Amino acid sequence: MKKFYTILFLEILFINVNAQIIYIGLGNTKVNDLSIMNFGNDTIYASTNDGIYKISNFYPQSGVWLPVNFQGKRVIQTVSDGDSILISMVEIDSMGRYQIHKSTDWGNTFNLMLPDTTDSIPYPFLDCMTYGATFNEFYSPFHHKKTLNGGQTWDTLILPPMKVNFITRDSYLGNPIIIGGESLSGQPLIVYSSDSGNIWNIPAMTGMPGPNSVYSLNAKYSSNADWCAGTNGIIYQSGNLGNTWSPLTTVPSVADTVWCLDNFVFLSCMGTGSHSNQIYANFSYDRQNWGWDITSTFDSLPSEIHSMTSANSSFGENLYMGGHGVYFIDLMVGGIDEIENSNLSVYPNPLDGSILTISLNEIRNYQADVFNNTGQLILSFEINELNRQIDLGDINNGIYSLRFTDKIRNTVERVKFIKIN
Repeated sequence: MKKFYTILFLEILFINVNAQIIYIGLGNTKVNDLSIMNFGNDTIYASTNDGIYKISNFYPQSGVWLPVNFQGKRVIQTVSDGDSILISMVEIDSMGRYQIHKSTDWGNTFNLMLPDTTDSIPYPFLDCMTYGATFNEFYSPFHHKKTLNGGQTWDTLILPPMKVNFITRDSYLGNPIIIGGESLSGQPLIVYSSDSGNIWNIPAMTGMPGPNSVYSLNAKYSSNADWCAGTNGIIYQSGNLGNTWSPLTTVPSVADTVWCLDNFVFLSCMGTGSHSNQIYANFSYDRQNWGWDITSTFDSLPSEIHSMTSANSSFGENLYMGGHGVYFIDLMVGGIDEIENSNLSVYPNPLDGSILTISLNEIRNYQADVFNNTGQLILSFEINELNRQIDLGDINNGIYSLRFTDKIRNTVERVKFIKIN
């Protein structure tokens, strides 16, 4: 699905984030896609070349990967509704034929949802299917099919003439279906539909010259409706549904992953040699002054990383990567000394009593969340005063992460503190 490479170290604007990468298993198989069940199940599903595996309680090194289904078969992608439904694209033979299977019981059993069709393209792309406004509305450009009733019946999905690289949706804008790639003449092309694929809107794509191709797209903000798109050599941003684009940065090869989380935009490069292990990260404090940083690499990290997903707020800002194995990146690391020019300070750190004091340079409306070292949300509160004292006498000794969300500026600051008494 998404590709992501290497260990991450960011120094962007006013925040230093020392992110650490942790291997969490499945190194003996190729992982094509990751999907997370967050609502009461807390399970991550990995679609691999040896079927589907899952791990519960999936904070690093705390769980065991278990086989789910389709062992011995290649599973390209699994889409989850976050509750109990899984829909998977499964290779059924060496001729490159693929079927879609559906589970309504967390993967315990699967039923055939869509058989292979004769009009499928020769090889499926990784982002090969998505759902729409509801999970009954489902699209597979690979099969040229769509269903509006959960797979009971399928209709033909008619697309403009183009080479398809991915399909996704924008949940911030009412779930339009977005398909990207290139035109038959090699020009970058994105199309989107807000009426279940009946009418496709074709943006002007001004500012994104060709020949080129769009490999990935992700939405940055619900209020700005910003799209970030990865192409061959340049990352672009559009704030008007793809009609005009402006470059965010240049990259040394194909930027085939764009992933947005809070105020961060992450992207990775597909290539060979040093290019295959490069990650870029982008952060904006005010959504206008963007800064970029390229990371270093770990030679021991496999270069083939194919998928990326993130957990919801109950696990903090955590990213999960899949390639030859599954890896975990914790963005909520570092200490208060690592925040530069911040509006807030937290003390004492380490906390050797029960009262933690949070001081602001200017009053803002913050939502504050405290996470323990397993990513569990243990406390939430608001701050709208210059000084706020929080009684943490009831929590155990250990390492905790504080996340501060500015509700007006839509920005996030993070700090880790230690309780030692």
